Amino acid sequence: KAGAKKIVAVLPYLPYSRQDKSFYGRYTGSIDLIGKFFKTCGVDEVVSFDLHKPSIKLDFAVKLKEISLIDFWAKFIKSNISHKSLCSVNEKICIVSPDKGHLDVVRKIAKQLGSDFAYIEKERVGKDRSVAYNLIAKDLNGASTEFPLATKKVFLIDDIIDTGTTMFNAC
Repeated sequence: KAGAKKIVAVLPYLPYSRQDKSFYGRYTGSIDLIGKFFKTCGVDEVVSFDLHKPSIKLDFAVKLKEISLIDFWAKFIKSNISHKSLCSVNEKICIVSPDKGHLDVVRKIAKQLGSDFAYIEKERVGKDRSVAYNLIAKDLNGASTEFPLATKKVFLIDDIIDTGTTMFNAC
């Protein structure tokens, strides 16, 4: 109403982005309502970081732009790796995803760092409850390998932490 030509909402985390399941065949979850809310309010575009499911961009009511944090994490780890609080220059590192869902991101970060990567196989055993039961380690080429994580500094990276149970079990 103040005469803006374009309104862009920048949200570091897009609320309800994990609630995209279809109900009763016609309603696509809370994320659908969020998109309609922005459209009704006159928002032309929403910008967010590392969407939980990039496919929500397809049906969002306004233009939805995703900014990847892969480069950020790689630069952050690389620039802080020589700090004694993280690890010495000679120590090997491994980038780990606490579940298979974030594996692609972890793989890309590891590739930029020239490090190994891994993910934890987990099983959901109830609401907000999971059990970690296997570490799947990969070398630089993505081939399964066995390497002792005890000799590496491990960086656990995930897109969202609700209760912390998955991250705790991964540790």
